[in-house]
Amino acid sequence: GIWKTVGLISDGLPDGLGAALIIGISSAAVTGWLAIRALQRVASRSNFNVFVIYRLVLGLVVLNLAITGLR
Repeated sequence: GIWKTVGLISDGLPDGLGAALIIGISSAAVTGWLAIRALQRVASRSNFNVFVIYRLVLGLVVLNLAITGLR
């Protein structure tokens, strides 16, 4: 997590890890951008009725589990 990142910054990266780190950060950025772009496209072309129903059902399931316990 965050403490490992702080440790890497203060201690320096181990040998050979810099390229993997750059590739990982870059691929995460591109993938995130593509996902946001796709969701924006879906949001502009359709309505959210299915999403609303899904969220309501999921919310009821979570509330039921919270009230009755996770058995």
